[in-house]
Amino acid sequence: MKARFGSVLALCLPVAGFCLFAAPAAFAQNQSTHVTGPSKYLFLTNEAEKPGVDAAHAKNEAAMSQALREANSSFHALALESITGEPRVVFFHGFDSFADLQKAHEAMMSNAALRSTMESDGAADGSFLTNTANSVYKFREDLSLRAPVDLPQMRLFEITIFHIRAGHEHDFETLAKEYAKAFESMPSVRWAVFEKMYGKGSGNTFILATPMKSMADVDQEVMDDSKLKSTVDEAQLKSMRELGDKTIEDSESNLFAISRTMSYVPASWATESPDFWGKK
Repeated sequence: MKARFGSVLALCLPVAGFCLFAAPAAFAQNQSTHVTGPSKYLFLTNEAEKPGVDAAHAKNEAAMSQALREANSSFHALALESITGEPRVVFFHGFDSFADLQKAHEAMMSNAALRSTMESDGAADGSFLTNTANSVYKFREDLSLRAPVDLPQMRLFEITIFHIRAGHEHDFETLAKEYAKAFESMPSVRWAVFEKMYGKGSGNTFILATPMKSMADVDQEVMDDSKLKSTVDEAQLKSMRELGDKTIEDSESNLFAISRTMSYVPASWATESPDFWGKK
């Protein structure tokens, strides 16, 4: 995806030493339909792992997810494990208002048994990590392309992070819209863009997320990228590249696998995708 426009984490709200899984996963607002769009906001925490602790970390995160499941909690999280880049785990947590986020927090605090389990497991989680960073992003539908997906069928994510040069946020918006227009005729191309609201780099950081069914989607993406010259002329392509050089300070793309055991998703997903989410 970085060829087009030019991390991660256990998404949680830290409260009293544990993680609050707040609201449905970022791409799954509406559980009654298969194809859904991203939530308005995304709470994101980057948990960087120590070398060699991935199995132990995954076991501890799975225990926290199981505690939420046993409590029949309404809080859901989609966990991602890094395939490329630094070892890390990512949970996507979407919410549609900050008032909803507060309600989720209050509901967690009111469940003494669940809170105790989360505090205990959260404390143990710290021994596996080298760094944790929390942030909030807002969904930018105007910069996205075919963002709604059937998320229960997805198994991978490609995530690209863009750091924009100071004063060039509008240029990035222009660039993103130009690329969306250039790829509009290719039905297999899709992405969702989120702009950082809170956290380091807020105001000049964007992430571009593409859910994928399998690694074959990466092969398709490479083929789609090679077709760009057929959708825009050389002069326009040169202009887009120059705008990108002027606008983007740096970018990085990485692949992540969805972790079934560390995720806590709606029960309906097991019916919609029994081969993956229905496994015990």
